[in-house]
Order: sequence, then C-alpha cells, then structure tokens
Amino acid sequence: MMGMLDCGIRKDGCWFRYRACAIILEEGYVLFAGNDADDYYYSVGGGVHVGETAEEAVIREVLEETGVRYEVDRLAFVHENFFEGSGSLADWPVCHELALYFLMKPRGTRELHPHGTTQGFEETMHWLPADNLRAYKAFPTFLADHLPVPTGVTHIVTHEKKTDGLLRPKARDKAVIERACPEDEEAIFALYHSLLDMPYGTWNENYPTRECVREDLAHNDVFVIRGEAGRILAAIVIEKTEEFEADVPWYPDVTRWCALGRLGVAREVQGQGIARRMLQHAMDQAKAQGYEAVRFLVAACNVPALHSYAKLGFDVCGKIELWEGEWYCYQKRL
Repeated sequence: MMGMLDCGIRKDGCWFRYRACAIILEEGYVLFAGNDADDYYYSVGGGVHVGETAEEAVIREVLEETGVRYEVDRLAFVHENFFEGSGSLADWPVCHELALYFLMKPRGTRELHPHGTTQGFEETMHWLPADNLRAYKAFPTFLADHLPVPTGVTHIVTHEKKTDGLLRPKARDKAVIERACPEDEEAIFALYHSLLDMPYGTWNENYPTRECVREDLAHNDVFVIRGEAGRILAAIVIEKTEEFEADVPWYPDVTRWCALGRLGVAREVQGQGIARRMLQHAMDQAKAQGYEAVRFLVAACNVPALHSYAKLGFDVCGKIELWEGEWYCYQKRL
C-alpha cells in the first residue's frame, strides 16, 4: 500500500530518509534504542510514511518500539544529519537524514513493553542518564548539549561518523572471551561499580563488593571480554554453589548444576549482543565441565533482562523474596 511506504531513497550506495523521532524524558533519563548490529544507541523513531504527518509518524513509531502510547508535547528540533553508514546501514556508505524531533509528554514512569525491529534486527530500549549523555555513544550527539530541551524549534546540521567508538561491530565479533586472573580484580570491580545507577538495576554500594570479586576469582570461574584497548568491558561468573537449592522447584531430574551470576556489561557497549555472548560462553563452559543445567536469578524489576532470558530459552522455575526484593528463578538445560 502507498501509505506504508517510507519517505526515503536507496540508490548507488546512497541512503536518504525523512524521519520522525521522539525525545522521551522520564525521571532524569532519556530513552534511546539499540540493536545487535549497531555499536551505538540511537533515537526512538523511524521513517515517515508517504501520506503521513511527522507527528502521526512519531506517535506510531514510539508505540511500535516501546509498546507504550506517548503524546506529543511539541516539535523541538529539525535535524539535517550527514553520516557514513555502518552496522545495519553498512551497505550505504553515504547517508543523509532529515529528522524532526518531538518532545513527548512524560508519563511519570520508565516502564515499557518493547517489541520493535530495525533493518530486520530486534531493538532494545535503553534509559540513559540525561545529565551524562556524553559518556555514551548515543546519536544524535547534539542532544547532550540541548538538555533541558530549549523553548522554540532549533535547526541543527551535523556531520557524524558512527563508526567511531570503543568496540566496533567487527571488533566486537572478534573480541576474545577469556578466563579472568587475580590481576583483573580491580578492573572487574571498577566495571561493576560503574553500573550501580543503571535503570532496572539492583546493584548498590554494598554489592557487588571488592571482596565478592576476590572470592569469585579464588573459588569460581570468572570470564571477561576486553575492548580494543584491553579494558574489561564485560564479566560473568560461574558460581559453584548450592544456594537456593531448597527454595525453588528446579528441574527435578537435574542433579548437577551451576549458577550464573554477576553479569555486567559496560554502559557504552550495551545493546550490542555482548551479554548474550557472555551467557552463551558461560553455558558452553558449564556444559564442558559436566553440568546438566545452569541457574540464574533475575530481579522482577529488571524488565529488559526478563525479556532477554525468556528469548534465550530459559525457563522460569519460581519466584522468591530475597534481598528486600522479588526475584525470578531461571533455569536452562545444557
């Protein structure tokens, strides 16, 4: 149907699109999207359909990507963006985007029900701190300099290279997951500590501690992934413990299992599939060691993680009250 055609052109390596985008601010955070193909965050929104107004398009796109209906407050930015294609746009080296950015009315909650896709890849939603956007590889970059959103409509022209970053797609795929050593204690603790105020997170100043990291390195299997500069960007632990054995109806026929825990991924490389790689690697290692299943606790408030583990084939075996919160108990056969 004509009304479903995006206003865009793809020809001879050139890509152009007329896009409607949303600026969604809730509780000091601004919403961005990500996917496994791109090593950066990008604004929520999408192509305007032929015969559709930009305001209609942004309401539709927000609903499609977040599962939540937001109302438009006002038009805030007109953005002409020129950039080199990468990731999901790798086939289009010359990209030109005309985007209208609408400030949306806040709902007073960050709860979402995401289920969108882009260029065939599943999208994930990410709440980034509005006062620290420069710490992230998030586009459009101009937004970090325009929060709070100024009154009126601002016209901005940018030339951006989205291939710049700590961990590019090809480097991400080639990055080696390796067993951590005692010398990595400080770097792993620094990674965990950098994630304390993450949306949906449960970690705080009391957990994970430096002593916890030291104990893991001494008694458990700890795996890490390093970026191009050698910095630890992710970590996961295979815990050899029988904790929670009697609290939840786990698989009754499984006699040898291990727990996965303390999975952390650096903010600037989240949304790139690294957590999934770490989980798969840990499960492969556990299977090689003769374990029949792995178990994982996920906080009930961690909505994105709940969706991810369900898609990875984990089964919910129960729900428990622990550490002043509710936790889902996941298990997966190896």
